[in-house]
Amino acid sequence: MLKEEKLGKPKRTSLGYEVPIEVVRLILLSLEEILEENAPPTFQMLGRAVGRALGAKDLGEIPEVLRVHKLGLVEISKHSEDRVTVRFKECIGCSGMKDYNEAISQLERGIIAGVLEGATGATVSIKESKCCTQGNDFCEFDAVLMR
Repeated sequence: MLKEEKLGKPKRTSLGYEVPIEVVRLILLSLEEILEENAPPTFQMLGRAVGRALGAKDLGEIPEVLRVHKLGLVEISKHSEDRVTVRFKECIGCSGMKDYNEAISQLERGIIAGVLEGATGATVSIKESKCCTQGNDFCEFDAVLMR
């Protein structure tokens, strides 16, 4: 799980430990404005680092780890030894957003890649095949595990 020595112990006796999703999205949108064309790869790298830091030890742990940290609800379908599909519901970045007719989940794509890498020891190539912003109730990612 997340390393307390790096994160510290927040002293928020009045406000608690959670921040509204709107604030997280505002941070992401602000970063996107600042980073411009560098935003997608930066969000993917950030997501990979977060995903690896979550510490899932195998594929079976991933849904619970992401749920506990309130990053989203995940279902994993294994199609072969080296291919998995991950369905990500209630994601932090785009669940409930209006339709843009394009996939925008770069942070979630990175988180899924990172958590898969941490759990399997494989290098992960991943693409988003469905997104909440395309009229879906979930985002879906197709991953290839390269060992």
